[in-house]
Amino acid sequence: MNSAWQTSIIILVLTLVTFVKSKGHFSYDDQSNWPHEYPQCDGRRQSPINVKSAEVIVDEDLNLQFKKYDEPFLENNFYWVNDGHTFKLSKTDLAETHIISGKALDDAQYRFRQLHVHWGSRNDYGSEHSVDGIQYPLEMHLVHQLLDYDFYPTKNYNQLAVIGLFFVVGKDNRFLQDLILTLPYLTIVNKNMKVNARGENGLIDILPSDLESFYVYNGSLTTPPCNETVRWIIMKEIQEISESQLNLIRAAFPKLPTNSRQQQQRNSRIIYTSNSKPMEKHAPLPSSSNTIYMIYIFRSILFALILSMFNFSNKRL
Repeated sequence: MNSAWQTSIIILVLTLVTFVKSKGHFSYDDQSNWPHEYPQCDGRRQSPINVKSAEVIVDEDLNLQFKKYDEPFLENNFYWVNDGHTFKLSKTDLAETHIISGKALDDAQYRFRQLHVHWGSRNDYGSEHSVDGIQYPLEMHLVHQLLDYDFYPTKNYNQLAVIGLFFVVGKDNRFLQDLILTLPYLTIVNKNMKVNARGENGLIDILPSDLESFYVYNGSLTTPPCNETVRWIIMKEIQEISESQLNLIRAAFPKLPTNSRQQQQRNSRIIYTSNSKPMEKHAPLPSSSNTIYMIYIFRSILFALILSMFNFSNKRL
């Protein structure tokens, strides 16, 4: 079976089983209402932001250190869950593995807790952050918690350290492939599923090869309650994801074309960079292939309606 048909079949399954409306505690459709229920969403250190490279301050002492990031999933307790707004790869235990530290984090140690993604319905937007106004079709967040605390999130400043990775459309992403193929089984919101990935896969496989080039600033969670507790690390090297993989993620949320928060004012915050190396330049690919994606969705919806009518007729008989 070729990849196009495999993608079509998985999208069909995803569409059929995600018609049931999931309940969430906030909506991306009316973000202006977030501060009414979550006052911190109207704070002065909110995320995401646009990074203007001409205004950042170079600090070559900034560095990141990664501990036990090469440990494979099968030796750790990881699970994959649909929370109604995105998919998360979470770690169940609090063992001191997958630790980040370094001058970029004021020499504090942070433990990996989960990763998740934000996307758009087109290839020229979807990432929450941008650099010099350029957005990307997908942004991944690797969320880490300060080692001295046992609950996430808390009110203390820089309680969390989040690594942001930008993705452009290109070749298949080896790290994401196994996880994306589990999407048809993650249609029940907040039901955990054990990760069943190839033994050699670890978090190190999702990181860029250049771990020395990044931007740093203090901000917030990009979802309610918008706690201003985050040290953001935005990597300069861009990762790739194939169009078929990206469309599978989009298809998993047919009623959520994008799950990205609108960008916030930088205000008086200073943004640092670890070196003067410029951000990688990638022109967004045209979204013509989204026509194929819409055909998949239309065909799946049509099939679902026919199937519903067939079931209704059988019940009447």
